[in-house]
Amino acid sequence: AKDGADLVLAARVLHHAPLPARALAALAELARPAEPSSRGGAGIVVDYEPHDDEAFRAQQADLWTGFERDELDAWAALAGLEERTLRSLPPAWQGEGVDRHLRWQVLVGFRTSSINTSRAPSEPTRELPAAREQRATTPPKTKGRAR
Repeated sequence: AKDGADLVLAARVLHHAPLPARALAALAELARPAEPSSRGGAGIVVDYEPHDDEAFRAQQADLWTGFERDELDAWAALAGLEERTLRSLPPAWQGEGVDRHLRWQVLVGFRTSSINTSRAPSEPTRELPAAREQRATTPPKTKGRAR
């Protein structure tokens, strides 16, 4: 492929990324840009739909508990993926792993001829658990002198 791959696949990766929107943008950059006579390379992302199984943070080093479809779609658009499709995966396709009870989704899009790097994708507004834990364990600053 000229200047990129025909297919770039990231399966169950974004929920481990501290900055998932930027990770998706980096994935899109690896795909071949579209040309006047052909569409660009495909970017495929498989990841979790939102869930509340917090155990995966410790057991699997998950930073995020899944993503909303509109969140993934907006990031993919900013990353330069067009003709996007988002679908839930059937449970039968999810294997027999420890995460088989979670709902999975797939995003498919094709790279445009150029990527808009002037608009950085916005990251999730949810806070990473490590930041919450840091705040909870850091004693508040006191005013004045200790006696």
